[in-house]
Amino acid sequence: DGIGLPGVAQAAAKVGGSLRVSMHPSSGYTARTNFRLTLPVRRHSLSPSRASPSRRGFSASEPPSAAPAEASASRAHAEADADASDQPRTDESHESARGLRSRHHKPLFCIGIDDQHMCRSLHELVFETFLHADMARSGTMGKTQQEIDAFVDAAMGRVELHTLNGLPLEAQQQADVVIIDQNLTIDGITTKGDGLAQRLREELFGGVVVVMTGAADAEVDRIGAMREVDLAVSKNVSPEFLAGQIEAHLLRLGLL
Repeated sequence: DGIGLPGVAQAAAKVGGSLRVSMHPSSGYTARTNFRLTLPVRRHSLSPSRASPSRRGFSASEPPSAAPAEASASRAHAEADADASDQPRTDESHESARGLRSRHHKPLFCIGIDDQHMCRSLHELVFETFLHADMARSGTMGKTQQEIDAFVDAAMGRVELHTLNGLPLEAQQQADVVIIDQNLTIDGITTKGDGLAQRLREELFGGVVVVMTGAADAEVDRIGAMREVDLAVSKNVSPEFLAGQIEAHLLRLGLL
């Protein structure tokens, strides 16, 4: 579930590519895994009119020897500008989000849990860079079974996230956002993320519950239909998309 092979395979197929995973015996009791992702590439040739220096602002008085280099540089800048215009613009949305957060009584308190380091890093990126959470209190869990067992208490504010020490009643505060991996496996023991979501709601957790999975779309849809879950997403979504979806749910709940 850590790298989301079904999600990668679906994305590759949608653009005409393919995914192939194979395993081969290696020395001793180990095996070598090959992960081969094939994607189509289309080369664009420049038409004579596009490559013409006269279309890039050259005058007839300019020396011909300078034209190819100038045209190449100008073409590179123009193509870079075109590529940039095709990318999603996030500056305005981030500024808008910061304005919304300024009306919040305090920075967001967010917790993520995943058994994979890469996914925990994604959680922290979303919390710090996009949601501007209070990182003194926010963070991720899932490196050990002890952390998985303590997750509900941490989300409910009963224990401190980083030390797992108990907190006095007056210092307890529920998290605003939790991101939960669907399949948390430590030493052969698997804890299901949707089960953690159910436990949180049973304890009257009022924040945004997000469950992430590397499984196929059908599993994402099944989890998303659960009343205990606000948002179910594939692990191949971008941090920008995930943060935007979380902010929409925070607004709906009145937490922004």
